[in-house]
Amino acid sequence: MDVSLLPSSVTIPANDSVVSLTINAIADLITEPFETLKIYVSNSCATLNSDSLSIEIRDVDMLAITPTDSTVICRNSSLQLNAVTGYLSYSWTNGATLSNNNVNNPIATPIGA
Repeated sequence: MDVSLLPSSVTIPANDSVVSLTINAIADLITEPFETLKIYVSNSCATLNSDSLSIEIRDVDMLAITPTDSTVICRNSSLQLNAVTGYLSYSWTNGATLSNNNVNNPIATPIGA
């Protein structure tokens, strides 16, 4: 699991309705399948309700971009760049030569083309 060790139990103080539990992610740079951290909320009195919360932990995927190698773009030509889909946002640098620097598939046109 890619989080720091959590306490086995947490007590909500009298007259309070919440308690904070800090969950620290650990960046181990190892690609793993999705993991689920499940937190159970219960009471020592059997007559009261209990509940649980599931948190899905996803490692960061490496972004794949095509073309993958150095590519020459000749004058009066353009080249479409393609990054895999599914990310929340995209931000390409040197956006002045791109059709849109906030999409996964901008068209690159050299200055002076």
